[in-house]
Amino acid sequence: INNKIFEKEVVDIAKEYIKPGTCVLDVGLNYGQMAIQFAKLCGNKGKVYAFEVNDFLYDIIIKNIDANNLTQNIKPILGAVHNVLNDELIFPIPDLNQENHFKSYGSFGIDYNAKVGPKVRTITIDSLKIDEPISFMKIDIEGGDLYAMQGAINTIEKNKMPIIFEYDY
Repeated sequence: INNKIFEKEVVDIAKEYIKPGTCVLDVGLNYGQMAIQFAKLCGNKGKVYAFEVNDFLYDIIIKNIDANNLTQNIKPILGAVHNVLNDELIFPIPDLNQENHFKSYGSFGIDYNAKVGPKVRTITIDSLKIDEPISFMKIDIEGGDLYAMQGAINTIEKNKMPIIFEYDY
């Protein structure tokens, strides 16, 4: 809103590490603002692999990518980034009136204890077998950050890129 960057401190840190022509992994997009900023830092020859589990937000992200003319630079991927490929997890229907959550779709995540609810398919970063060099990784998936990193062990080992992640307890 009004050209302000949400969590500017994350983008500022990313600027130190993202190199033109490299890839960035943005796990947990919300509305895609950081993926757009990261794509600009990667330049025309770089790419952002952009992951989102919420299909409502994913549709908005597609529109934001198009509006910013970054369809060649951002590869959106719908799914729950996890440590197991093709599993099913429960993503709760976001209730923006819940008292213990922020009033934002981005504050909801997988419920690892749920037995019923909308199911989502899991993906792992390692299963993508990304060949391009990765210069930075941002993970913000509301408590699933460690699972995402466990599913990216080979990718992390190969690229040894800086990772910024949210700690949610």
